[in-house]
Amino acid sequence: MTYHARSWLAIATGVVASLGALAILLQDPIATSHWRLDHGLLPIVVAVTIAAGHLLGTALRWKRLISALGFLAIFLFGTALTVYSSVGSQKAQSGDKALSVEHHNKAVAEKRSELESSRTRLAHAENMVEKETANKRCAQACQSWKDRVAEIRSHRAILEVQLANLGSERVARPKARALAEAAAIFGFDHRQIETAASVLEPFAYSLLLELSAIVAFGFGFGHNRPATVAEPVKQALTFERPLTDAEIEELRRKLQSLGGRVEMQDDLARHLKLHKGEVSKRVAKAVKAGVVRTERNGRQNAVVLTTLH
Repeated sequence: MTYHARSWLAIATGVVASLGALAILLQDPIATSHWRLDHGLLPIVVAVTIAAGHLLGTALRWKRLISALGFLAIFLFGTALTVYSSVGSQKAQSGDKALSVEHHNKAVAEKRSELESSRTRLAHAENMVEKETANKRCAQACQSWKDRVAEIRSHRAILEVQLANLGSERVARPKARALAEAAAIFGFDHRQIETAASVLEPFAYSLLLELSAIVAFGFGFGHNRPATVAEPVKQALTFERPLTDAEIEELRRKLQSLGGRVEMQDDLARHLKLHKGEVSKRVAKAVKAGVVRTERNGRQNAVVLTTLH
């Protein structure tokens, strides 16, 4: 089987898709520099899976059903393993992100609650100051409430700065939330869409990249089908350019005019006024077609017609 590059763009697409799949699978060791044996095996699994998917199509085209079933099993198992590893890695990342967002939102809620509570305490303290100074005298109790007001205001200022530094609440899965909001416009359930998008997103990346690599490489690399018994002349030989029956006929007629036998192919090349390499190609095809045969003649091969017309 001979392969050739049929589309460099498709091959480049396959390479990019493969690198993208590996980037998802290896994001943890790349980020942490902690590599394990299973990390080193992941590129091999991806390569084998992509190759199996490509060879599955080839085996089906050639009607090699047993081979096709084998490649199908390898492709399905490899895809499952790749997606499992990818989803596990992405889930760990999204889980850490969700936990971080949860902690952040909890801190924001606590600061807002504390600020609201301080507002209530401040209003009470200010009312007490007003009540104590109603007789135009400020005794010890009055001064204590004034100090309390100053303390609460100072604490509120600190809380406001802390809340400003925290910012607003965050969304753990902003893309899923945006999709759900867009779907809700058309009557879909917001919560169901967001949940489905959150669950399917890790699978989508892995499957898209892996299938893209398989399809792209399959299109980018062409191949010639091997010869079969039913196609001895059409597929048995691969030449720089196709030979035609007219050329075989020309070879037959020339041999017939020379008595049906030529002791050396160099002599045949001289009579046909062709390069000896070209004559060798025509003789080889004529042998496959059963028109001529070759016989050993010392260090040379004699060319003999099988039948004379």
